Amino acid sequence: MLKLNEELKDKISYSLIGLVLLSFLLPLLLGYSSNGGIFLIFQFAAVFSLAVFYALTAEKKDLFFITLVLFALQQISSLSLYYTNGMDLASANNAYTAFMIFDKLPFVFSAFAFGILAYKHSKEFKAFEMMEFLLVIFLIAFVALGYMNNSALAEYSKYLIFGICFLIATLMYNNNLWMRYEDTQKDLLIFLLVLTFAYVIQVSAKFISF
Repeated sequence: MLKLNEELKDKISYSLIGLVLLSFLLPLLLGYSSNGGIFLIFQFAAVFSLAVFYALTAEKKDLFFITLVLFALQQISSLSLYYTNGMDLASANNAYTAFMIFDKLPFVFSAFAFGILAYKHSKEFKAFEMMEFLLVIFLIAFVALGYMNNSALAEYSKYLIFGICFLIATLMYNNNLWMRYEDTQKDLLIFLLVLTFAYVIQVSAKFISF
């Protein structure tokens, strides 16, 4: 995989994180909808770039690497769905099928990866890793509610994002927990934190006037 010194990797990572947050903030600050046009493409490109960068700099091709790749594919499938208006019916159906597969699949893999890690940490340190298991539960609940036919329950899945964001921030703040993670595991947690925080901005913007 791509080998970079830590300082250079951090600079690129922070720049891409800034782009992701800017892509979600800019349309809100300018009073435009982020559901279409150049702003939506900007969001897809920024999130895709961050996921690809972390995948390329992963130390090994494990479950965390696969999850980052799936997040990159998620952005491609979402962008393809945006352009279905100009497609024939078969292509549009294929784009919709890809979107349905990749929309929540990365979160499923995230829950699976951190679930295994939480179990390993619990055995290694002989203690129940509550924060890690809570993160897994919130990720699973987010996926489950998002796929339910009930629109009210699906809407509640958005608010689970707040919990996921808080749990990841807590894991990062606690040095004893944070230092246990390998670099790729940290990268996935940072990616999830940035992504969920961006969603928090979007949800909160509905109740805030800029």
